[in-house]
Amino acid sequence: MKTLKYFLSFYKPYKGAMILDLVCASILSLVDIAFPAILSAFTAKAAGISGPALLNWMPLVILGLLVLYGIRTACRFYVACQGHNTGAQMESDMRRDLFDQYMKFSHAYYDQVNTATLSSRMVSDLMDISEMAHHCPENLLIASVKLIGSFVIMFSMNLTLSSILLVITILMAITAWKQNRRMKETFKLNRVKIAGINASLLDSLEGIRVVKAFGSEKQEQKKFRKANREFLDSKFQNNRVMGIYYSSNYFFQGLLYTAVIGA
Repeated sequence: MKTLKYFLSFYKPYKGAMILDLVCASILSLVDIAFPAILSAFTAKAAGISGPALLNWMPLVILGLLVLYGIRTACRFYVACQGHNTGAQMESDMRRDLFDQYMKFSHAYYDQVNTATLSSRMVSDLMDISEMAHHCPENLLIASVKLIGSFVIMFSMNLTLSSILLVITILMAITAWKQNRRMKETFKLNRVKIAGINASLLDSLEGIRVVKAFGSEKQEQKKFRKANREFLDSKFQNNRVMGIYYSSNYFFQGLLYTAVIGA
C-alpha cells in the first residue's frame, strides 16, 4: 500500500492533464459506440423515406458524422500526444528521485551491486513504468466504457444473444487475466536478463585496458556470449507467452462472431 501511494503521488503535479486525458478517452469510447448505433438507426429509418426526402437529410447526416469524427480526431491527438508527454514527465520525476536515492547509498552497497544493474533500473525499467502510468488509466476507462455501453445497447436489442456473448466475454476476460499473470513473470525475468547483459558489457568495456593487457579477450567474449544467450532465451520465452495471450484473444473474438451467426 505504501508503494502504491508513493506511485500515485507522481500523478499529483499532472492531475489536470490526466483528467483531461481521461475525458478525451471517454469521448473516444462513446463515439466508437455511438457511430454503429447511429448508422443502424439511420439505415432503418432510411428504408421508409422517399428518395427526395432522403437526399434532403443526407447533408445533415454527413455533416453530423464529420463533426463527430472531428471531435474524435482531436481527442485521439490529445490522448496520443499529451498522454505520452505526461508519462514522460512522470518518468523524468521518477528518474530524478531514483538518482537522489542512489546518492544516499553507502560504499558497501555499491561493492555488492553492479552499477550497470542500477543503470538498467533507471533507464529501461522506468520506461516501462511510465508507459504503464499513462496507458493503464485511459485503457481501463476506454475498455470499461466500450464494454458496458456495448452490452447495454445489445441487451436492449436481443436479450438471449447478448447473454450468450456476455458469457463468452467473461470467459475471454478470465483467460486474458491468467495469461497476463504469466506475461508479467516473463517480463520480470526479461528485465533481469537486460540488467545482466548490461552488467557484462560494462564490466568488459570499463576494464578493457586490463583485459587487453592480460590477453583475456576470449574469456570476456565467452562471458558476454553467455549473458547474451540468456537474454535471447528470455526473449523467446517472452514471445511464446505473448503469442499464447494474443492468439487466445483472437480465438475468443472469432468465437463471438460464430456465436452471433449460430444464435
